[in-house]
Amino acid sequence: MTIADLITGAGASITLLKTAIAARDESKIEAALSDLQTKYGDLGGMVIGLVEKSMSLQDALVMANHENAELKLQLAEQIKYKLKEVSPGKFAYFCEASNETGEPAHYLCQPCKDAGIKSVLHIFNANQYFSAHYDCHIDKKNHSFCV
Repeated sequence: MTIADLITGAGASITLLKTAIAARDESKIEAALSDLQTKYGDLGGMVIGLVEKSMSLQDALVMANHENAELKLQLAEQIKYKLKEVSPGKFAYFCEASNETGEPAHYLCQPCKDAGIKSVLHIFNANQYFSAHYDCHIDKKNHSFCV
């Protein structure tokens, strides 16, 4: 073998070695890319789960805010009425006139209001000679009285 043959053989060996190293590096790169893609997919799934949870919490917050607003309105409605004894043993809820809402002074039937029904009592026979007679339009027989 000549020196030229040795140099050519060494060059071929180096080329083969470079090719083997490149193949090994490519294999490592592909394995790393595959691992990154798997982690990226897992991360995407986690993000989707977090977005769904965030949307669920946002919906719950909207519902809670709506319920809070409704409860505030109900409380405002409740506190404007005061329970009064309008005749012996007969009670009604009284609301004073409101300039803000234009609502006149009125009475609500106590049993109906306690049952969650807003029943304004109707006045009959109110004059200077007779006492006023109030009737509940829902149950006139059981929820009426004279003042």
